[in-house]
Amino acid sequence: MTANREERIAEAVRLYNDGWSLKRCGAHFGVDLTTVWKWLSDAGVPRRPRGAPLKERGDNIAALVASGMSLSAVAEVFGTHSGTVAHYAERRGVRSSHGPGRPRKAVA
Repeated sequence: MTANREERIAEAVRLYNDGWSLKRCGAHFGVDLTTVWKWLSDAGVPRRPRGAPLKERGDNIAALVASGMSLSAVAEVFGTHSGTVAHYAERRGVRSSHGPGRPRKAVA
């Protein structure tokens, strides 16, 4: 294994352990998420349960939306989709003024 590859794998392990998604890690390295998963698997890193990190951070998601941050900006922070952010925020009683469910403008 080359030193560059070893460094990339070590960084992927660090980022994944810091909460980055496989998809986000793949985008960072310019590879498919399955490649990242192979690197992590070869390094002995157990896969996190799907959805658990966002559920645990739902209050943080709602607080950022309530502060006026856009759904897409919050989604970028958590490595997820803006619709998922809206879902967690709305479950906690926070509605975004610019996202799914906003009132449509009347057509004149």
